[in-house]
Amino acid sequence: MLVTYVSKLFFVFLGSASLNMEITGKNICKGIRLYSKRLLWPILHWYDITFKKELTVAVADLMLLRDGEIYNRQFYVAARLLDAKLYYEKGDASFPYQVAVSYNYRPKSYDREKRTKEFIELLESVKENGYDPSSPLIIDKELYLINGTHRMALAIYNNIQETKTICWNRKNIIERGFERRPLQTLSPQILQDVISEFNSIQKQLFQNGQSFLIWISGTDDNSAYQIFHELKPHVQYHKFYKVTNNIKPIYFENLTIQNGYFAQFIPNRTDYKIQKGTYYSQYVKELHETINKSTNNTIYISPNCSFGYKLYTLCRPYAIETVSI
Repeated sequence: MLVTYVSKLFFVFLGSASLNMEITGKNICKGIRLYSKRLLWPILHWYDITFKKELTVAVADLMLLRDGEIYNRQFYVAARLLDAKLYYEKGDASFPYQVAVSYNYRPKSYDREKRTKEFIELLESVKENGYDPSSPLIIDKELYLINGTHRMALAIYNNIQETKTICWNRKNIIERGFERRPLQTLSPQILQDVISEFNSIQKQLFQNGQSFLIWISGTDDNSAYQIFHELKPHVQYHKFYKVTNNIKPIYFENLTIQNGYFAQFIPNRTDYKIQKGTYYSQYVKELHETINKSTNNTIYISPNCSFGYKLYTLCRPYAIETVSI
C-alpha cells in the first residue's frame, strides 16, 4: 500500500500522471526515464558549454539526406524555407508551415505570437544586412542540426555554402527521425508541400555542386564505368562528368588532376567524425577500400561536401556531363 502511494507521488512529482493513474511496470519505466532526463539536463548543459567546439560546416553536409532519409530538423528547415519565401516574395506573414509543423510537435510550449515576431525580426535583419554566416548554428558531434532551423533556411535561400557552428561534444538526445512525431496531425497538403520543398533543396544543392564527389584518373570510359558501378550499392549518384584532357593540371589535396571522370553522390551512410578542427565521413574510408581492391587508377573521394564542392568548382569548367551510369 505504501509502495503504491509513494509510486503515485513519484509520478505526480514528474508531472506525468495523476494520483488515479494505474501503476504498471511500463509506466514506472517511463517515469524513471523522464526523471533521469530532468536530473541529467543541467549536467548535459554544463558539458555542452565546457567542451563545445567551433566548426565551419558546409550547408550541404547538414541538409543532404542522412542515411537515406530526411530527419526531423531537416523537415523543419524545409518548412521554414517555405514560410520565408511566402514572406519575401508575397508579403505573407502568416507563416502557415511553421505554425502547422511546430505547433503539432509541441503544442503546450508553442507561443505563436512570440515565434512569429522573432521570425519576422530575423527575416527583416537578413533582408537589410544580408545573411551572416558567422552566426553559429548548434550541432552535435555527428553533425546533426540541433538549433538554428530558421537561419539554416535563410542560408539556403541566400545560397550560402558554409556556415559557422557550435558543436556539442555528444550525441543529441532529441529524436532524429519521425517515429514519434505526430505527422498524422498535419494536413496532407502541408506534408506534401514540405516534402516537396525538401526535395527541391536537395536538387538545388546538387546543381550548385554541393555534394560528395569522387574523381577517377584516366581516359578509359569502360574503366570509369566499372569503378562507378562497383559503388552503386553504397551510394546514391546524381551526375557524372568527364574532364577534358586539354587543360592545365589542377592541383588539389596532393593530387594532379588533368583528365578523368568525376561524379556527385550521397553515401548511404555518413558516420561523421570531427578531428583536428575538421570533419569527415568515416564511411568514405570503406568506399576507398572497396575500390582500391579492383583498380590501379588514382582515386579521390571527398571526405565531406565541403571538399566535394571545392573540387567541383575547380573541375566543372573543364568537364562535360556524361550519360548517367
